[in-house]
Amino acid sequence: MLCCLCQLHLALIPHCRGELHVHSLAFHLGSAANSLLPDPVANDSSPTTATIAGFVTLEVQGPRLNSSKAERTGLFYALDRRLSPLVTDQMPKLEVGDFFGC
Repeated sequence: MLCCLCQLHLALIPHCRGELHVHSLAFHLGSAANSLLPDPVANDSSPTTATIAGFVTLEVQGPRLNSSKAERTGLFYALDRRLSPLVTDQMPKLEVGDFFGC
């Protein structure tokens, strides 16, 4: 059994200003160009790519709150806005560092 881990880099290009809410991710994974499989339905031996459709619901949870006794005994979490960025106009002088430490 062959198993490999690959990194996936996503890019999003918004076309207007405002707040963006990311709730889920839909994708199609396709085979590489050198591993084309013949189509079993077609009579000819022309290769086609193998694809798999996927869907992931993204749910993030903020840090656990522990400042009071009620928060320590219950399950209270802070608001998490990582998947709700504010889209603004272009800022050519803005520098962004590596947030994820990869």
